[in-house]
Amino acid sequence: MPSYPHYPPPQQQIVFGQMRMPGQHPPHQQANHHKTELTPAVFVGNISEKCSDEFIQKILNECGEVASWKRIKSNGKFPCFGFCTFVDLEGTLRALRILHEFHLGDKKLTVKAEEKVREDLRKNAIENRKKQGKKELKLKPDELPADEDDLKKDEEIRLKILHWMETDHKELFSITEDGEISEDTKKTRDGKSDKQGSSSSSHKKEPVLPAKNQERNT
Repeated sequence: MPSYPHYPPPQQQIVFGQMRMPGQHPPHQQANHHKTELTPAVFVGNISEKCSDEFIQKILNECGEVASWKRIKSNGKFPCFGFCTFVDLEGTLRALRILHEFHLGDKKLTVKAEEKVREDLRKNAIENRKKQGKKELKLKPDELPADEDDLKKDEEIRLKILHWMETDHKELFSITEDGEISEDTKKTRDGKSDKQGSSSSSHKKEPVLPAKNQERNT
């Protein structure tokens, strides 16, 4: 019988205390092949000088997990803009819906994406809704997909940011226009003022007429 060469079994290699076979990628290299692709960055501009960089990052993170926030100092000062990349599509869309034209100090934020990027985000969101079996939404041209649950969550975050401003950053909240407060909050405020007005009017005493005037009226 012909003899075949006997190859020695592949030797194990130790890398940083872990054994692997020759040609096998380290675990961290294998994981990179399955890394989730991040969504495109959005432009965040017209940031007030009264707003700290920490606070702008805080409200961005409230919209969704932030993968990166790029805002480079120049001459020791931050510029009035930066670029934010979110981990997932949901955070990107929420930031575009909530923070664009949001009153922050003496300015309104500008949060936007390039036209092509915005259209791609819109298409991806619609496709994701179909995959999840969600109801198809009737959208206007260029409108970002958002159902009732999304809008409810948006409003909760808006009010949460306003609360932070009112309690810890009054220099930002004092100039905030009432338009940034939800219609429900406005109705609540109006309801309180109406109740106060009606209760105060009900407690008003009728003027007591002098005796002579009372006789004339009778």
